[in-house]
Amino acid sequence: CIPHDPIDLIVLHATVGTFPSSLSWLRNPSSGVSSHYLISKAGDIAGLVDETEQAWHAGVSFWRGRTDLNRYSIGIEMENLTGMRGFVGTDPWTEAQTPAAAWLIGNITGRRRIAKNRQHIVTHAEIAPRRKTDPIRFDINGLMSRIGGQAAAVESDVWYVVPSRVNIRQGPGTNFPVAAQAYRGQ
Repeated sequence: CIPHDPIDLIVLHATVGTFPSSLSWLRNPSSGVSSHYLISKAGDIAGLVDETEQAWHAGVSFWRGRTDLNRYSIGIEMENLTGMRGFVGTDPWTEAQTPAAAWLIGNITGRRRIAKNRQHIVTHAEIAPRRKTDPIRFDINGLMSRIGGQAAAVESDVWYVVPSRVNIRQGPGTNFPVAAQAYRGQ
């Protein structure tokens, strides 16, 4: 049994839809996706999945040696139309969204003692760089400044190997016989 790891990551997303349509989609069990919170263009915050429960927002993802990031993260969706069918161009972020996101993230980091830095507050594009680009043009450094966090640059598109098991050999090198195996978490 692998012990449950603590939540120490906040992942920011863009909805690719309106607030009402995104709210409906995220509440629909057949969608296969969910998020802990949804922030409207007006700055309204909807709580969707209790933080004690795992939401399905990260998808196939990795960050700093970990995969299955839904286990370690709080997902925050922000209403944005960029990429929505029929929408042309880039939907600008509203004046109300960044303060709302800053308040919510400040609340979460305070309660959960999550570090206010770019290793713990990330975008969907950073944890799934070959699949996702959201939230496009969101000023994450401005957000970090609002919460009193560190906006240091994050390594992008870094791959880590996290084996589920490794061989322990009787000597140095692969020509020695395997003496035992160690499994992840041991």
